[in-house]
Order: sequence, then C-alpha cells, then structure tokens
Amino acid sequence: MFGEEGFQSFRDRALFGLCRYTAARISEVCQMKISDVFLPSGKVKSEIVFRTETTKGEYGQKTVKVSPDLRALLEAYDVPEKGIYLFPGRHGRSSINPVSASHLFKEVCDRLELHRVSTHI
Repeated sequence: MFGEEGFQSFRDRALFGLCRYTAARISEVCQMKISDVFLPSGKVKSEIVFRTETTKGEYGQKTVKVSPDLRALLEAYDVPEKGIYLFPGRHGRSSINPVSASHLFKEVCDRLELHRVSTHI
C-alpha cells in the first residue's frame, strides 16, 4: 500500500503510515496537529503525541515512539506551512474528515484488490 501502486501522494502515505505504525484510529490521526509530530525546526519528533481530546476513552494523552519506517514517511511529507493541522481539510479551516480519509483508503484497497480491511474508526 505504501509503494507506487498504493497511496499516490506523500500526504496519504504519511496519514496512513501514522495509522499503521502507531495503531491509531483514523479519527485520531486526522485530528493531529503539526506540533504533535514535528518540532518547530521542522524535524520529526522522536515520540508522537496523541492528545487527550483526540483519543477514544478516558486514557489521557499518550505518546508513541517513531519507528524508522514511519520517520521516512513523515520526512517525505510536505508539511503545510499555514494552519495548525497536520492533515488539513479541503478548505484549510479544519482537519481532514475521517470519512474522507476512509474513502481514500477504500480506493487504494479496491485498486489493489484487498478485502476485509478497515481504517480502525
């Protein structure tokens, strides 16, 4: 899914790479802020922060170490220069909608003929 035949953009690879390598739900990843993943210098943090308000349940803030594979996907992503969200929505006023992200995932799965897969909503 992360090769040339899968996700076509570095944004989509970073988005779904975060899901894959952190076991996060698509809704958690869609709400991430740039500061959750990147330092002010633009470098990827060693640990990713999942804020309390974006996680399911009452577990509070959690952090996940960044694997080398995830780091490569994040470093290839051209982070938005404006705004606060790591994955802005169509109009840039908020984050990408998890349903929209799920549609991207389904398109790749259909193209690759993958069945019984989920975005872990």
